[in-house]
Amino acid sequence: MIRVAFFIAIACLCACKPGDPKPTKPVLTEEQLINLMVDIRLLEGAYSYHYRAIDTSEVKLKDYYQQIFEKHGTSAQQFQDSYNFYASQDGKLPELESAIMEKLEYMQVALETAQE
Repeated sequence: MIRVAFFIAIACLCACKPGDPKPTKPVLTEEQLINLMVDIRLLEGAYSYHYRAIDTSEVKLKDYYQQIFEKHGTSAQQFQDSYNFYASQDGKLPELESAIMEKLEYMQVALETAQE
């Protein structure tokens, strides 16, 4: 009986997969990530507006993304690592998305007010 219990215990331990490794601490704070994402959204919005009628394969966004990363003192890898970290946190991405939209809406209102 002890051999059977021992065998079952070993089989269970061998069958268990280790959980996903815990994400490392993000390089960017939430506020830094939000500001970076606002600039990325502005870039992508301008890109889709200005280049929707031409062959977009000729227009390279990579250089524009690199300029945004440089402006924020980060890299594409640091951005991706931080984004993945926050994505692994329950409910964090919708919270960040909400903050990004609030900033974009604020910018739009400020622009419309300045034009009046």
